[in-house]
Amino acid sequence: MAEEKSLKEFEERIYEYCDSHVGNKILFTGFESLWPKNGQMTAPIPKYLANLTGIIMKNLIDQRVLREVKKEFECVYGMYKILPHERLIKNKMTLEKENNDFEIALKLATHINNPCSTIINGQTYDIRPFYLRLARETIPNLTNEHAKEFLESVIRIYK
Repeated sequence: MAEEKSLKEFEERIYEYCDSHVGNKILFTGFESLWPKNGQMTAPIPKYLANLTGIIMKNLIDQRVLREVKKEFECVYGMYKILPHERLIKNKMTLEKENNDFEIALKLATHINNPCSTIINGQTYDIRPFYLRLARETIPNLTNEHAKEFLESVIRIYK
């Protein structure tokens, strides 16, 4: 489990490197500085790390983040250019959650702004207070600040 965590951290280090070095070239061995320190740097590279680096780099090539380029000098290792890309390390779940937060705020605002009444057994009920209460309870759970501000402004209209 600990080794799996360190491998995930290693993968994130490669992603961070690619995110912050767009346009640069790097040799395959350039990722050596990102490898977990297992003793001395002069020690041979553990095969699993070299294999893992190769797998990650193949995935990055498939995602069009890396591209193999002609070497300017003779070397056994491949050279790669880091292409412009969407950030790899940014937690995509956070971005999705922020977008979902705004969708939730927009749906609640729509229900609050529209005529909010329903007829049950011939009697009309105003359900706007329900949506206002739901919006107030939802605001603390939103992570997108713009969604929070938007929903708060809608609530202020109906105070």
